[in-house]
Amino acid sequence: NQPFYRHLYLSSQPRLMVESYTLSKPDLKPNESATLEIKLKNHSLKKNINNIAITLSDEANEISTIGVNSGYIDKIIPNSTYTYTATIRATKTASEGVHKLAVSLEYEDDDYTQYTSTSQISINVTKKKKASTTKKAAKKKTTQSHISLLIEM
Repeated sequence: NQPFYRHLYLSSQPRLMVESYTLSKPDLKPNESATLEIKLKNHSLKKNINNIAITLSDEANEISTIGVNSGYIDKIIPNSTYTYTATIRATKTASEGVHKLAVSLEYEDDDYTQYTSTSQISINVTKKKKASTTKKAAKKKTTQSHISLLIEM
């Protein structure tokens, strides 16, 4: 006969969460890509997290993954991390500002109980700086001289 609180602890949902993320550039510009690394952590002290499906999506459809937008991770053992890597790209018409990229996770524990969780990460998009089209024109100074020559014979 186990105390009630112990039963709750043993039957609790294993927590798989985004621990941190990094982008290979400080921000994205329209039509530019970068490598995104997402560090996932299994916060359970006792349970494995198995058969993990990760999906990345932007509600505005202005940031997408190159290739498929999802991946698969076999297992993350208790109190451990896994780094998922994807290449993302901002569309040519991506609006300037912070975009919320949804990280959706579907996973199972060792008893095949299914769980889901969603986190959001922020990706900053800045407009490309336009190269200056004004060139300093080299000014030519044209000096005209009139010489009058009077020859008498």
